Amino acid sequence: MVLPVYNAEEYITDCLDSILAQTYPYWKAYCINDGSKDNTASILDDYAKKDARIRVFHTPNAGAASARNFALNKIEDEEWISFIDADDYIGPSMYESIFKAIGNEHIDYVRLFSRRTPQRYNPQAVNSDESKNVNYKIVTREEYFVNESVGGYTHSLFVKKGIVDDHQVSFPEKMVMLEDQAFSIACATHAKKILILDQPRNYFYYSGNESSITRTSKDTSDDIIRCINIVYKAFLATGSTAIINDYFYSKYLPVKLDSLYSKRLHYRHIKLTERLLPEIKLRIGRLSFKTKIKYIIVKIFRLI
Repeated sequence: MVLPVYNAEEYITDCLDSILAQTYPYWKAYCINDGSKDNTASILDDYAKKDARIRVFHTPNAGAASARNFALNKIEDEEWISFIDADDYIGPSMYESIFKAIGNEHIDYVRLFSRRTPQRYNPQAVNSDESKNVNYKIVTREEYFVNESVGGYTHSLFVKKGIVDDHQVSFPEKMVMLEDQAFSIACATHAKKILILDQPRNYFYYSGNESSITRTSKDTSDDIIRCINIVYKAFLATGSTAIINDYFYSKYLPVKLDSLYSKRLHYRHIKLTERLLPEIKLRIGRLSFKTKIKYIIVKIFRLI
């Protein structure tokens, strides 16, 4: 598992304790201390001394995407990769449940679910029979994108290392936000069989950390466009008409464009919109919303 850490002295022990409590013993945690200025480094080093499965690397601060890419390059002999954030924690049977569900199936990608909680880590509270019940289904890549709830956070995926290596998937380091979505969706486009594991009690997102990057940062217009571009190219590479038409244009793109144009845009985005408006009115004024969206996004990619 990959664990980027920055100034997390208040929460990192909860996270690491939940990892050490796993009923599945064959794991390794790659902890990347991303230039923390608090006591995070010494806490990580102490845990690494106690358990050899915890591997700690100290790097200059470069952001979560860079830290995750650093870890991916350090992982050599692992078959599966998962991600966890420093202020989150996992149920004791999380990995046992995943491998139990995978069984002998040739799974490439596992879609996980999480539960948002205001509670700090409590071993007794998360050690529930509910988390041991394995509820899952297996779908094809096309079925996943067209019919299912597509994950976008790194903690929502459990992916074969071969997919990351063979297709050179990495986190886009220029992006402040949405880099996890770009990575997760790109990985899923290369999966043939996907397992959807509906067990939110196995991963807990701690909502009490007001300093978490997911709470203090906002999507920028540039990052939204970069993410759309990366995802669009990944879908084109699949050659799947169903994914492109029934997911990208019908579901993914309208949400992203709505988010994009509801923000205070950079001047170049405003100019881009002004350049497109006359052409949209002239050429596609009577077309369906779906077709307009498709036309606009093609133009965005060509003009930026």
